[in-house]
Amino acid sequence: MEHLHSNFFIETSINMELLAFNYFLNNRRSIGFSPEFLRSSDFVSIDKDLDLDTGLLSNFFFHEQSYFGLTLVHRLFYSGKLNDFSELIKLIESMSFKELFLTFFKSGYDLSTKELNFNDPNNVFIYIENSILSSSEKYKLLYLYFLKDKTKESLVTLLTDTYEKYFKRISSYISLIHKDFKERICNLNKNEILFLLDNFQNPNCNKPSKVILIPSYFYYKSSLFSYDHEKDTAIYLIGTERLNEKREIVDVEENTLNMIKAISDRTKLKIIKTLYQNPSYGFELAKKLNLSSPTISHHLSKLEQLKIVSSSRHENKVYYNVNPDELQKAAELMSKMFKPD
Repeated sequence: MEHLHSNFFIETSINMELLAFNYFLNNRRSIGFSPEFLRSSDFVSIDKDLDLDTGLLSNFFFHEQSYFGLTLVHRLFYSGKLNDFSELIKLIESMSFKELFLTFFKSGYDLSTKELNFNDPNNVFIYIENSILSSSEKYKLLYLYFLKDKTKESLVTLLTDTYEKYFKRISSYISLIHKDFKERICNLNKNEILFLLDNFQNPNCNKPSKVILIPSYFYYKSSLFSYDHEKDTAIYLIGTERLNEKREIVDVEENTLNMIKAISDRTKLKIIKTLYQNPSYGFELAKKLNLSSPTISHHLSKLEQLKIVSSSRHENKVYYNVNPDELQKAAELMSKMFKPD
């Protein structure tokens, strides 16, 4: 584990990525992957080979409304069994059914189980019924409770099948993506890291004493926030594409600010207004605005960089005209910048 800033750390884990991969298998149409990826040969081969039994188990343990399987992230982290698949299976097999079920019961919400009498089915039923899970996921959890040890057996079967059939062949590639993400995020300052984490944008939310970032290729642009109250530690499974997405947002905001600067400059504003009436070439525009050719050239160059103005050659003259669509886009971006996230 590597220290980033203050209470932020980063770690990589192939086993946690395997859990994210299973979540992806069950929610692949809605998780936000690009259409290009979903049509790629890698994905099509996975989608084609996915058998019915694996799909059903994946839906049971990795549904987007409960993601029972992903509640194992803290157990994995504290055990240190982060990258060896056989160690992951041994860890699950070493857990009693009660331990596994109570882990599932948190289901990302970290619900208290102090008043739960695990040996009393009626008490378990009432406790599940009062949880904030959706109705379908409540029924699943109750079903898992009555399955007892078959629950653990089914989870081990699912993880083994998905690892051997699909995940094992791409694990080396995934490790390289994790390494690249880690190197890139180590170059960010604290504010840039906070910008990646939605849960920390709210100034009123409680901040854990330790935050561990775990990169995940299959979480793409999404993230999973899992908090351990006892240890006051948060694990953030963060999609590797999120870094690129946030960078694009920053680039768009910087470009918008440059546009604001451009249209707030009196000379550039005069140029835009003049070109809005009629396209003009440089010398003609300089005469209209009573400016020198070098001054006009300088301002046109800036406006062209921002795509507010475009140019086209006619014979031996370069004519400039306004791009109204870009101005409209700039106005919309400015409006969005002033709205709270």
